[in-house]
Amino acid sequence: MTNHLQEVEDGMKSRRQQAVRWKTHGHVLATVKSIFRGWEDVVVELIKNAYDADARNIWIRCPRKDLPEADRREFEVRDDGHGMTREDVETKYCATGRDKISADGYRSPNGRTVNGRRGTGKFAALVVANEVVVETWARGEHSTFKYTEEAIREASDNDVAVDVLTEACDPSERGTRIALLGLFQNEPLPTERSIANVLLRHFGQQSDVTIHINDVPFTPQDHAQRIDEIIDEEIPGFGSVTGAIWLTHQPIKTPGIVIYHRGQTVHGPSLFGVEHKGYRGDTRTLTKKLVGRISVEPEDESTIGTGAWTLTNSYKAVEEWLGKRLEKIVEKGVEDHLQKRVDNWLRDSIAKKHYERLNDEQKAAARRILVSRAKTAGDTEVNTRAERVIARFVTRSMRVNNLAVVVQAVEEADDATVDTLASILGGDGRWTLRQVVITSTVVKERVKALDELAKVTADDSYNESAIHKILANNPWIISDDFHSFRSNRQILTTLREVFGIHATNTDATTRPDFFFVLGNMLSSADGAAVSDMRYLFVELKGPDQPLGLDQQNQATNDASKFLHYRGGGHANVWLIGTRFHPRMPCATELAVSSPVRYHYRATTYQELIELCRRRLMYLDEGMASQAEQVAKKVVELNEQEIAAMVK
Repeated sequence: MTNHLQEVEDGMKSRRQQAVRWKTHGHVLATVKSIFRGWEDVVVELIKNAYDADARNIWIRCPRKDLPEADRREFEVRDDGHGMTREDVETKYCATGRDKISADGYRSPNGRTVNGRRGTGKFAALVVANEVVVETWARGEHSTFKYTEEAIREASDNDVAVDVLTEACDPSERGTRIALLGLFQNEPLPTERSIANVLLRHFGQQSDVTIHINDVPFTPQDHAQRIDEIIDEEIPGFGSVTGAIWLTHQPIKTPGIVIYHRGQTVHGPSLFGVEHKGYRGDTRTLTKKLVGRISVEPEDESTIGTGAWTLTNSYKAVEEWLGKRLEKIVEKGVEDHLQKRVDNWLRDSIAKKHYERLNDEQKAAARRILVSRAKTAGDTEVNTRAERVIARFVTRSMRVNNLAVVVQAVEEADDATVDTLASILGGDGRWTLRQVVITSTVVKERVKALDELAKVTADDSYNESAIHKILANNPWIISDDFHSFRSNRQILTTLREVFGIHATNTDATTRPDFFFVLGNMLSSADGAAVSDMRYLFVELKGPDQPLGLDQQNQATNDASKFLHYRGGGHANVWLIGTRFHPRMPCATELAVSSPVRYHYRATTYQELIELCRRRLMYLDEGMASQAEQVAKKVVELNEQEIAAMVK
């Protein structure tokens, strides 16, 4: 007997490699890939296997930038569970399709609810990796083997050979290590954060196991806040549910609740319709933070766990119950979050000062507006300058009756609008509030002037003097790019007063209706060549008289005389009227004396008015956004109110 034990011990100390017959078929992998679709399923299946082995600790190692393993593209899950002997590898691990529940029951040796059923979870790893290496320790045996996707696919019968290397080890060593090699690149590798989110959803309730991610223990509270705990609650028409719902600290790619039945995932992750409620801003962001797991005990188990379950009234009862519960969670969470944001905004010294002066009704209205604003503002930094300015704006405006329409506009504005409005109020944007005030006033005045000119030029009862008066008061109608403007002044007077040139010839006593120096006027003493100067001469007639050759000759002669005394330059000659003599050319270019030339143009008041309206439209485009429209309403206040608003 003693000799026999010695022989066994000597044999265990030596390494031995022996083929184990793996009872599976090539079609299994195709079936598995239709069930398990990504890293979340892979991680869940590997942890489930470790949990079923009564592991107290599970270590997950994933590549990260500061780890040498990052370049090797390996992923590893190790546990301190029961492990497997060589016999276990052959009779259990390599026996695909084995009915684990019938053989071992629903409970593990230590009383845990078993997750595994048919032994197909081991193949989930082949969804993301080409090769799986298994290393396991149990009862003094240390076994190592591997399997690949190629080997499984090439299987044509139920007898695939797997080489298992077994050697003796310390009997106290136990557990299993599974390494995934040759990781596919069709989706990003799991990160510490993504794995934490998976654990939070599937294993956040487990207190009898510690899971480590790159040697750091996973603690659910470090990643999320438990906001709902469900203990044996009854769902009418279904059965009972138990579980927990968490709110992650950061939005995640795939939020939702998973439904488990006796350790098996039967549905999810899903938000059960909450994501389709049309939420915006913080509310929408909140739905991207919901994760959790519930375990169900249905009264009728005939269809649960099958593809047909989602078509039954049993599932619809769960779906409706969870949808309403999640909706209440979202609404409460959003309300709490929004109130905190508004409190932060109102801590601003100026907003706080105005807020404290309000009566209870005004305070309620101000908070209601700011909460509505916060709903659409997005989950941004609560102390941004934009939001502080808006809080000041709203609390100040509560005490000004004629600001109701402005407050309503702010309440309905979107994120970008409020940011722009804050810049306007604060004076940092392209359009400051002062610019909006000035521009709005200018646009209104100019539109009024154009309307008056259109009225006068369309009525034959008005003469030239009526039109001359309007244009003299609004020279921008002819040109808004002039340095100097003269109305009905003699050429010799203009030469003397504007250019310091004294002309005594009597032929310089004619009076152009309008004379403009275009652009920036620089004297020759400043180094500007006289030939670079630009001038505009204008002759016009009222609707009661047509423009003829006499006016044309007078205007061109005035330009020639002026350029002669000035010593050169460039001139434009405009004739403006309602009607024109048939023989008068509408547009031409005439040479006066080399190198002096002038450009001649004849146009109607209607064309001039339309041109000006287009210019005003372009000017108004700078205030076309909703923010500038709100600012336009603000300018209706008097200057004192505006000053108080932007302080």
